[in-house]
Formats: sequence, structure tokens, C-alpha cells
Amino acid sequence: MAGRTWGVGVLVAALATHWSAPPCGSAQPAGAECVLPDAESFWERLVSRYRAIDRYEDEVEVEEIVELAEGSTRYQSKMLCSFDGDRVEVVTPGSQLLGLVRLPCPAKGARLERTLWTAPHLALRCASDPLAALHAPACGTFMVASIEQAAQDGVLLARLRLESGDAVFELTVDVQRMLVVELEATHRLDEGGVMRLRHLIHPKRVREHPVSRT
Repeated sequence: MAGRTWGVGVLVAALATHWSAPPCGSAQPAGAECVLPDAESFWERLVSRYRAIDRYEDEVEVEEIVELAEGSTRYQSKMLCSFDGDRVEVVTPGSQLLGLVRLPCPAKGARLERTLWTAPHLALRCASDPLAALHAPACGTFMVASIEQAAQDGVLLARLRLESGDAVFELTVDVQRMLVVELEATHRLDEGGVMRLRHLIHPKRVREHPVSRT
């Protein structure tokens, strides 16, 4: 993305000889420096963060590109995602005609699969095993592969990469808020083509469970 400079992950052991900083995602003043944990620890912390949220709303800009030998197609739209307690809703241009997608959270089965295909970041809150729920067609469970640090307009970001077969998810996380602000997915199709998905996520309302507040 324009304006972002990606670098290698922070080496905690090397930096510890020069300064000590709190782990990313912990309570700290805005703009404070922090050290990114390893990718799996950061993923676990991100899942815990979404599990602690009681009410959440966002607006998502969607771009989907399918590249085939005979040409490519591009689809752009917007959707609204929210959950309140144990209910989750996804509003897309299609659902406005057919009715809202309303599911219990956590949900199971085909309805959950359809919802997570539309809004994969909801797996952090609504799937008992988010990595397994983020499956792509003909792919197995995703694995946490790597983490990188970046900054944009003074905001510390982490880019978390998940891999499964020929599919890749990359989540960009606002480290201070511990919220996903961008999701990119790439999947190689059986026909030899590639499907690319990009979600720009704008969180609008976040309320934690009362017992989760410090």
C-alpha cells in the first residue's frame, strides 16, 4: 500500500540490549514504542482481543479480482459487519435484497462458512478455531507464517501472514487498538488463474465485555 514501508520483524533479543519496550497490543500510551512478539503469539493475542469485544461495528471496502487466461474481472462494493453479544450481522448489496445474514456467534456449519467467505475477519470472533475456519477451497487449515512491522501516518502496524496450500491471507493490524484494518487474500484457482481479495476495514464502534475492562 502507498505510504507504508515494510521491514523485517523486530528482533527482540537484539533490541533488549539497548532499550526495553512493552509488548505490542498491551496497554500503553498512544505513540509509545513496542516490541512485536513472534507471529503465533501475536495471533493468539489478536484472537483474545476480538473474543473480549462485546459489541463491534465496521464498514468494509471490498475489492475482488479474478485473473484468468482469457482476462480478468474486478468487483468492488461495500459491506457493513457487526456483532452484538452472541449475534453477528453482515450487510452486503445482495443481502439488502435477500435479507440480513444473522447468525449465532459462535456459529457452525455452512452458514458460518458463507459468512466467513464474505467477511473473513469475523472468524476472529465467531469461529471456535479461526485458523481452521479461514479455509480456502481445496486447502487445509491455515498456519501462522510470519509477522512484519510497519508504520503509516505515525500509526504502528503489524502485517500477519497466514498460509495454507496455494492460499495466503495477510492481515494488517493497528497495533495500538489491536484491530484488523486491512485484509488481503490470494488463492490460486484450479483453472490456473488467481483470485485476489482486498478488504479495507474501518472499525466504527468497539465495546469490550465489562469483565474485560481494566
